[in-house]
Amino acid sequence: FFSAFSIPHYGRPVGPPVFMNGTPDPLKQRWGVTNPLSVAGPTDADLKLNALFVEELKAEHVYEDKEEAQHRERVLVELTELVQSWLLDVSQKKGFTEEMAIEAGGAMFPFGSYRLGVHGPDADIDAVLVVPRHLEREVFFYGSGPVKPFLDVLKAHAKVTDVQPVPDAYVPVIKFAFAGIQFDLLFARLAFSRIDPATFNTLEDKNLSGVDEQTQRSLNGTRVADKILKSVPNVENFRTVLRCIKLWAKERGVYGNVFGFPGGVAWALLVARVCQLYPHACPSTIVAKFFKFWAMWRWPNPVLLDTITDLKYGFKVWDSKTDLRDAKDIFPVITPCYPSMNSTYNISKATIVTLQEEWKRGQYLCETQILPGHKPWKDLWKHTDFFLRYTNYLQVSIAADNEPDFLRWQGFIESKLRQLVMRLEHVPALTISVYPKCFRNFVPAIPAEEGKPATPAQHWGYWFYGLAYKKEEGRATVNLAPYVDEWKELIHGIIYLPKFGTQPFPKTDAMHEPEVAPVKRKNLPRFVFTNEEWEQLHQKKAPAQKKAAVKRDASGTELPPTAPTPTVE
Repeated sequence: FFSAFSIPHYGRPVGPPVFMNGTPDPLKQRWGVTNPLSVAGPTDADLKLNALFVEELKAEHVYEDKEEAQHRERVLVELTELVQSWLLDVSQKKGFTEEMAIEAGGAMFPFGSYRLGVHGPDADIDAVLVVPRHLEREVFFYGSGPVKPFLDVLKAHAKVTDVQPVPDAYVPVIKFAFAGIQFDLLFARLAFSRIDPATFNTLEDKNLSGVDEQTQRSLNGTRVADKILKSVPNVENFRTVLRCIKLWAKERGVYGNVFGFPGGVAWALLVARVCQLYPHACPSTIVAKFFKFWAMWRWPNPVLLDTITDLKYGFKVWDSKTDLRDAKDIFPVITPCYPSMNSTYNISKATIVTLQEEWKRGQYLCETQILPGHKPWKDLWKHTDFFLRYTNYLQVSIAADNEPDFLRWQGFIESKLRQLVMRLEHVPALTISVYPKCFRNFVPAIPAEEGKPATPAQHWGYWFYGLAYKKEEGRATVNLAPYVDEWKELIHGIIYLPKFGTQPFPKTDAMHEPEVAPVKRKNLPRFVFTNEEWEQLHQKKAPAQKKAAVKRDASGTELPPTAPTPTVE
């Protein structure tokens, strides 16, 4: 029984046919939906530059070391054995003989950055447990009669901590840590009576026949990851480029689906598309082409790795020609397997502007500074100066009296921040920029003193937005209050006035109302700045220098010194 189970990540062939030296098959001239832009291979100079590129990338600690990799593999084996034991027990308690239970099988498939082979140190592992039809999702989360749920199996294990089931999520999941490694484990119940790990192919579309929406969504991650790996000319080159782009996107503040930027899947798709267009180029060349290509791309033309096909299994397929909602997508990056969907639905006009600026910056640095050898590669992913760039910011803050409530409150508010940005995009003369991170701060309890009551400990979370204004005749202030109030009403509506049939957010008294307020750069909290930025901010400047800096920081170009002041009343 146990030998029948394996972690399909190991040893599974991925990618196109390659020669022994790892280069793509030259007989294949087309990858994806168009012909390549260039089939040229690297020159000696390209290879030397690429060696420097890889060396600098490794210095950024984006690769885990051998010991970490071995620990991760051992943990996966242990988790797989735990899954195997539970599946066998559940099947037998449902009336199966041991032989029948073994025959029924089941398999755990990793996806996300681990499946793509681009995970770094301390990275989470996403996985989906694929089971035959006699095992219901309810058994996974809640159990049934004598059947113990897998949730309880995890809670009872000595190496498992921080178990958080989320059965009502859009994609139901159990979050937990196993021997220090964070996992998100999904559940997919197929219509088959048997799941053989040795032969099961996640990309076979028949797997989606007769399954519900939750299973389809749960299978989507591993299907997309496997399809990406099969869609690129050279898997190792793709992985190297993607590691670079993920590092760049995080350092430059353009990473995170919930904030309106591309997430991990979308960045992988954008990288894979450029790899298809330059199938024989080395990674450093592909990185330079990446910025040039997307800086020139005409949105909202969709990004595709493969043609879109509707297999008529009952799931919605992205189609901008027939679906009015799809036609409104402004930045469509489409997943490459059925059912195709837009991985960048959350992108807003504000975040598109930031992305285009960053792509142009990357193109400029690569073409005029890095490739000619004037600057090192690390300048490409130099940390953003977001908190020095503007004079005015908007601060959104929340607090909770305990950490569990804070984490749930943070997740809920964070999922609604995009709605705030979309409302502020309608403010006349305002340009808003998003910083995709929640800053956390813990304020310890203060005991009661004479004449002063005790203050409980609080967990705080902060989000920040850069605000740039254009001066308008007769306007001294810009009032953001109506837009902020409308957003707060949205929050209250979800919590207190849920629509029929929807699940309200379970807000507790320990969760305090969100606060929204404008703040000057000079009054931003210390924790948003690096040490270097903090020193730069507090350097004494000559009056002329200070005046020039204020103009540049407020808008990036030139801003009149009497720009409007934001107010939120």
